[in-house]
Amino acid sequence: MGLLSTHICDLGLSLDAVRPAIETVSQEVATARVVVRPRFFLGSEWGVIDGTCSVGVPFWLCQDRLRRLHDRLGFWLP
Repeated sequence: MGLLSTHICDLGLSLDAVRPAIETVSQEVATARVVVRPRFFLGSEWGVIDGTCSVGVPFWLCQDRLRRLHDRLGFWLP
């Protein structure tokens, strides 16, 4: 089965690949003494759920194959 025909839930993705960036943001938030701490989740693109402190991280950043595919196709992934 090709990458483009694989369901996202079957890719075994997690935030582990972007954990260093998440930790950097979390440290910067703490250093700035911001009381609210953002939560991060995998989404289809960057975004924040209205009324929350939840930050969507594009799923394609969490795997090298997906990142290369995104780089090759641009901002459109089927």
